[in-house]
Amino acid sequence: MKNKTGPAAAGSRAAPQSVHSGHRERVRNLFLKMGLDSFSPHAVLELLLFYAIPLKDTNRTAHELLNRFGSLSGVFDAPFEELMRVPGIGRSAATLIKLVPQLCRRYQEDLDRGRTVIYNYDEAGRQL
Repeated sequence: MKNKTGPAAAGSRAAPQSVHSGHRERVRNLFLKMGLDSFSPHAVLELLLFYAIPLKDTNRTAHELLNRFGSLSGVFDAPFEELMRVPGIGRSAATLIKLVPQLCRRYQEDLDRGRTVIYNYDEAGRQL
């Protein structure tokens, strides 16, 4: 019979929570409440990286990206291969980073076309 160790073996005692427990949820909630204007550049990258790097600390990686490329625009404009050289950045994270500026350009092109999107009845009434 194997010796059991870890939280399950401790019986009714709960495992102590890390000071980082719930960090991603707090960051997401702050973004939804305040937008990105309240975020530092490394916090913007950290939030983005949550979606490509599950279950790992993205704070250090965000700082590494900014140290290497100098700014958010430097990170987003960096070549894919250079992004992949940053510790913690794999194909998924590098692809997501490269997606952002292109997605922003497509969004801006759509806005520039003057296409109106109606989200509720009040807006529909104003369009008539």
